[in-house]
Amino acid sequence: MNQKNNRGVAVLLVVAATVLLLGGVLSYLKISVKKNDQQPQLISQIPDNWLIYRNPVHNYEIKYPPEFHAQTADEPPYPPPPTGMSFSRNWDNSNWCNLEIITFTDADGFKGEINNLRQRKEDIESQAVIGGVSATVFDTQDSEAIHRSYYFDKETRHFRLGYNYNIAGKYSQDCTEIISRMIASFKLN
Repeated sequence: MNQKNNRGVAVLLVVAATVLLLGGVLSYLKISVKKNDQQPQLISQIPDNWLIYRNPVHNYEIKYPPEFHAQTADEPPYPPPPTGMSFSRNWDNSNWCNLEIITFTDADGFKGEINNLRQRKEDIESQAVIGGVSATVFDTQDSEAIHRSYYFDKETRHFRLGYNYNIAGKYSQDCTEIISRMIASFKLN
């Protein structure tokens, strides 16, 4: 009888150890996949001929290609600089690419926008690092374009960097690479 109990205990220990080992392996794989899925790749090599936009009010700078149009204070979209800033390029009627930067001074409005996106559950949420600060990223797609927004804050400054590009456009890959480099060049001063 004592031998049967010892065998039963040994079998239970082997089963428990196997379950723990498999659980650990699955947990590791899940974390690894999740981390890889949540790291949008930013291309950081910036060409020498790129221009620099400096925002003296909200203390940031970003580099952009000379082919892109930088928004001026008297043109749309709203809000105009220095609160908002837009960089855009149109290759032809159906191929376009743009990056918008919005600076929030109202923390509640900033957090409310993030919460609204989370409640919609249409966007895929991930994480990235922008200008040395952790950012929440939301991706969504409609029939014509892909939209990606980065939300991050530092002290009393709250930022949304968002870009859109035409899915079927022949320059969509170029747009992705250019915007990725622009976002990688973003610096908080």
